[in-house]
Amino acid sequence: MIIKLTCHLRRRMPYNFTHPVQVALNREGVEYISVDRLIQQPSLDPDYVSVGDYVETRSSGGAFGANDTTPPKLAGILEEDCLEALRLVEDIDTSGDPSFMYEVSDVKAWANLGLHFAEKLKGAVALQTYRTEGGEENKRNAVEHLEKALGFWDEVISITRPIYKDMPLVHYNRRGDDRNDNLFHWQLIRSEVANDIEIARNATASTTGK
Repeated sequence: MIIKLTCHLRRRMPYNFTHPVQVALNREGVEYISVDRLIQQPSLDPDYVSVGDYVETRSSGGAFGANDTTPPKLAGILEEDCLEALRLVEDIDTSGDPSFMYEVSDVKAWANLGLHFAEKLKGAVALQTYRTEGGEENKRNAVEHLEKALGFWDEVISITRPIYKDMPLVHYNRRGDDRNDNLFHWQLIRSEVANDIEIARNATASTTGK
């Protein structure tokens, strides 16, 4: 059951992107996928509605089909799956079994990444709604959700920092392209995650709001 849930949330999290930890890889190394980029990025799956399309359609009075996976719907699915995964491993004793400790820690890390992404989706929707329609409540909601997203990111750091060193990016460091300075750990890009909150705080609305 735990493995099934973890695999399920891994499939859910890529959503708009190919990397489930909310980073992109380029020639310069790691690039965090900001809340602005999340809003602007089109979905890779036709059954999934991007944040930008969702807000635009809803603001213009449009609707979605029963099979469409909207950002709020995806956030709800992620929350349900991730909280269940955390519940299942909550009381597991891994003392004396290092291999099992890593497995349980990975479940906890993936679950918190999923909860981070769920809050980030909510924050992105609220932020783009504020930019489109105005409304200070939308802006407050965006900040609050992105603060919660940072909290789950910090939980990932607290889980992984004691057991994982900074890691080479396997997908980037291909044969003949070794770079010792191209390392990744969630802690190394925390400031970029935190900057999502500042993006929301500094946002302006294109209308006077309602």
